[in-house]
Amino acid sequence: MPPKSKRVLPGKRYPLNMRTTKELRGKIEEAAMASGRSLVQEVEFRLEQSFRREEDDRRRKEELESFGVKIVEEMQKRLNPKKLLEFIKNYEAQGAGIGAPMRRHHVIALDEPIPETPEPNVPLPEPKKAPVKESVRETDKEDSK
Repeated sequence: MPPKSKRVLPGKRYPLNMRTTKELRGKIEEAAMASGRSLVQEVEFRLEQSFRREEDDRRRKEELESFGVKIVEEMQKRLNPKKLLEFIKNYEAQGAGIGAPMRRHHVIALDEPIPETPEPNVPLPEPKKAPVKESVRETDKEDSK
């Protein structure tokens, strides 16, 4: 009997034996029925999706880091170093940082009235008056002939 080939064939399926809980199997069966795939095809599809998501997340993270570097470089070009350091210190002093919220929330008690914000006393500019042109209908043109 000849030895088995060790080469990997594209598209060839290889066995993967696994055990799972009854609940998870039920969810996979429901998803497979809804998508029209077999149980094994559904598991394979979902595994491939998870690897694609990981790759997309990694690529997005790299893009965001690159974008952040570009922002800092542009700020360094436009601001002098003292102003940039002052901006960073103020930013961090507010409790902000990567992954941290910019502002802290203030809880207002139910029995405490919320103060009204007064309307600004800024005069609005007068609207420009455009001359009104009367439209001429086709029937009016014929009557004037």
